[in-house]
Amino acid sequence: MKNLKTFEGFISEAKEKPFDRLNRIADEEYAEFGFTSLDTEDMEELIDMKKANKIAKKEYGEFGFTSLDSEDMEEVINKNPNLIKEQFLNEGRESDYVLKPYHFRDAGISKDSLPATRNESTFCVIRHNVVYINGEEVRFRGSGAVDISVVGVYDTEDEAMAAYKAELKKKAEGNQLSIAVGTLTNKKFGLNFESTEDHIAKGRVK
Repeated sequence: MKNLKTFEGFISEAKEKPFDRLNRIADEEYAEFGFTSLDTEDMEELIDMKKANKIAKKEYGEFGFTSLDSEDMEEVINKNPNLIKEQFLNEGRESDYVLKPYHFRDAGISKDSLPATRNESTFCVIRHNVVYINGEEVRFRGSGAVDISVVGVYDTEDEAMAAYKAELKKKAEGNQLSIAVGTLTNKKFGLNFESTEDHIAKGRVK
């Protein structure tokens, strides 16, 4: 995915190796320093751990994938890119885009509104800066990471959908031109947002 700083030009991005993509996701969406810094639960959100464990046992004689050192993990992923779950390996098409799971360290909202226990979920509406320019997915006017702000947290899906539809009618400001509704789940080191419906802003550059 490219980062668009202005409508006048794109920021070029070298093609990523599979393991590089996992490192980027770990940094941007989990606030961790690389894929190998993630705990097993978070790794399982990104890769098919059962298949990775079989490869680690067969080719490296280890008990499982997480027993490998960082260099061997990188080798396994780059040789077997299909281990990465499809939604992270392939960029979505414009017609069926759903914002990838996003990890908050600090959601910037009242703690009373947040899920109280680990793995408990509530409903949430956010704004973000993923847009389509000339049919290409980009991040608009940002540092390269997905830029997100929370509109609100809701007890029911109906309340969240009503807020989402109301937000669609508002005039977008700043760089957060797109809107998503989904679930917010209490994870070990923060909150994880997963989109169920996404309205992506679109534009064209000549």
